Amino acid sequence: LSQGKALAVAAGHDDAIVIGADSVGVLEGSVFGKPKDEADARDMLKKMSGKTHTFVSGLTVIDTAVGKEISAVSETKVRFRQLSDEEISNYVATGESLHCAGSYAIQGKGALLVESIEGEYSTILGISLNKLMTLLREFGVSMLVDPQERTTKARA
Repeated sequence: LSQGKALAVAAGHDDAIVIGADSVGVLEGSVFGKPKDEADARDMLKKMSGKTHTFVSGLTVIDTAVGKEISAVSETKVRFRQLSDEEISNYVATGESLHCAGSYAIQGKGALLVESIEGEYSTILGISLNKLMTLLREFGVSMLVDPQERTTKARA
C-alpha cells in the first residue's frame, strides 16, 4: 500500500523525494484496516480486547530524479486492556476510531485502551520515524538538517 501511494504521487513529480506510508493491525491472521462503520469498529475492538496484536506500517521512499526506490516495514506489538462493551461503545462514539487502522488512535483517547506496547511508538501512528530516517539517509537526506541546507546538500 505504501508503494502504491508513493508511486501515485511520484508520477506527477520529476525531481522530488516522495514518501508513502500505510498501516494495518494484525490479530491472529486477520488484518484490520480502517473500519467501514461504527459496527465494524466495535467488532475490531472487541476482538482485540485483552489481546496483543501487531501494528504493521509500510514505508516507501522514491527519488523521482534518479528513479531510486526503497521500501521497509516496521512492526510494533500492542496489548489492549480487557475492554467492556460499554468502554468500546463509548470510545467508538467519540468518532476517533473511524479514521484509523485497527479502529483506534493511540495519540488520542485510544491510548486509554492500551495496556502496553513493544516496539516503536511512531509505527502505531502510521509511519516508523526510525525507518524513515534510515531510508532518507540512503537518499542523502537528513531529517536533522535545516530544510534550506537539506535542499542544497541532498543531491550534491
